[in-house]
Amino acid sequence: MHDPGVNEKPIQPNWPADKLDTMVESAFAAEFTQIVSDLPTAWRIDVSRRLLMPSSGMGRPQLFLDAEFIAVGDVNVQDYSKYKITDPLSVDACHKADGTARIGSIDTTSALIRAKTEPAPFLFLSGIANELGFFNRDVGDLEYAQNQVAAHNVGVVLAWLLPVIVRPACLN
Repeated sequence: MHDPGVNEKPIQPNWPADKLDTMVESAFAAEFTQIVSDLPTAWRIDVSRRLLMPSSGMGRPQLFLDAEFIAVGDVNVQDYSKYKITDPLSVDACHKADGTARIGSIDTTSALIRAKTEPAPFLFLSGIANELGFFNRDVGDLEYAQNQVAAHNVGVVLAWLLPVIVRPACLN
């Protein structure tokens, strides 16, 4: 989670400032790695068939599942037009914190939720609506449509992933 400093710092204690520019790992990572490695090829094919094309027409939907991916939190940015500046700053801050980080997505809201729920195990699923650095191109005029596609696609993945994560033995 990185605050690129384009707005005044939020007032404490509602702001998890102690989590800024640090890696917050999930206790669920090792188990998720095993779950992903056990998924049959047919699972990925079935999920991928249900994904919608981005409304911007940019690229085909892709499915990436890996506990090693980092979700970068670009926080305290209220103006969408600033993301073209703040996203790269947040990516740079992540690489400064961990030079080997494999960034899977960049988001705002989920980073704050994660910071406020520590130490709970956490699985971050992201329906990526735009290519890094191209927020205005991919989302700008199509904000609702592009975000709807991203939300649908992550919902499909979640729907297919939940029965694998919540095993019947856990329901007893």
